Parts: sequence; structure tokens; C-alpha cells
Amino acid sequence: MGRRGGSEHRHRQRGELALALAAGVDPARIGLHGNNKSDAEIEHALQVGVGRIIADSLDELSRISELAVRLGVTAPVMLRLTPGVHASTHEHIATAHEDQKFGLSLTPVGPEASALTAGGAADQSVQNSGQHRGSPAWAAAEAALNLAGVELVGVHCHIGSQIFEPDGFELAAQRLIQFLAAVRDAHGVELAELDLGGGHGIAYTEADTPASAGDRSRTGQHGQGGVPRVRGGCSAHQH
Repeated sequence: MGRRGGSEHRHRQRGELALALAAGVDPARIGLHGNNKSDAEIEHALQVGVGRIIADSLDELSRISELAVRLGVTAPVMLRLTPGVHASTHEHIATAHEDQKFGLSLTPVGPEASALTAGGAADQSVQNSGQHRGSPAWAAAEAALNLAGVELVGVHCHIGSQIFEPDGFELAAQRLIQFLAAVRDAHGVELAELDLGGGHGIAYTEADTPASAGDRSRTGQHGQGGVPRVRGGCSAHQH
């Protein structure tokens, strides 16, 4: 069904990837996820030509680069970022707050973090990039832009599952758009892809009150939903 509908597919291990390929899914529409990818999984993904590899760490970026160079291919990479959002869901299925195992934090650490509180920047582009300098996400973006065999195409986040309130999605979108603007201002590179992940809640119990698909659509049409907010954030940063 997903193949006929033209949807994108995200897989976390070689077995899932093999199933998708056996079902006839175009590898260009497949993204390889997971924060513990083996070299063999990355190599296989490069060999079959998956559309995106979503990198969770600097170490993984280096391994992707080495494998891509060895195979003589270019790896299309997205960075999984941690926007520091506490989604309205159970803590065990929230995936975008600080101090958890997924992705690259937007929060600066070390001397860069202290410098941000020392005074305002005169230039807006410097101020934008300064919000992220010294963060794991910033280090990964700079590395990916310079690594052989790697093409950085965009950023991704996933804030959790079983989410009933839209606030977390909107805040994550705002923070990732700010990050994209900072990369553009600092490096002159416009990353074209923004992938906002997370699962809308469903009614597991009588106490759960999820919005219907129609309600979400109508909210968006009236300018209060996630899509209009993303468009507004892009416009604000001239994306």
C-alpha cells in the first residue's frame, strides 16, 4: 500500500530494509534510521541506494564518510536533531528532550554556552548562528558539510509518540528552522529538507481524546496548525 501511495519509508535495521526492497519499494524513497547502525547496515544501504541516511552522531557521520568513499558513492545524509521539546506524552515514548539517547542536541556546551550569556550580537546572522555554536548539532553540521562522500541534505527530529497536543510539534519546527537559518547564514548553504517526526495520539483508553484527521485538516486550513506555523517560520527566516 505504501509503495502504491508513493509514501516515504523509514527503517531501523537491515531486515526491515530487506523487506521493503522485497516488496518493491523504490530505495530512493527509503531512509535508514537508528542510533546504533552497524557498518554492515550502512554499507548495505549505500550499496542499494537508499534515499537518506539519518545520522545520530559524529561517530556515525565519520563511518558513513569512510564507507561512502570506499564504495565510490555519495551518501545523502540528514542529521537527527534533539530540539529539547517535552512532548505531551508519556516520558518513556518522548524522544526529543535533553538527556536521552537519540540525536544531536541543539544546546551549546562548554565555553560557547557561557559566551551566549555574555552579551548580544550586533549582527542578526551572527546572533542566529551563535545560538547553536558549540552544540553537538552544530559540530555535526559543520563536519557533514566538509566530509568526503557525504551530502548533507537536511535535518530531522522525532519528538515522541501518542501525542495529543500540537504545541510540541510547533516548537520543534521553530527550533529546527532557526537552526537551518543559522547554517545558511554561517556557511552559505541552504539545506532543502526539514523532516518533522512524531506520532499523533490514538484512543487506547476511554480517557484518550484524539483529534480526527478532519479536525487536524481544518485546523491547518484556518492557519492555526503545524503547516502554517512551519511556513510562517520559514518566511520569518527568509527560507
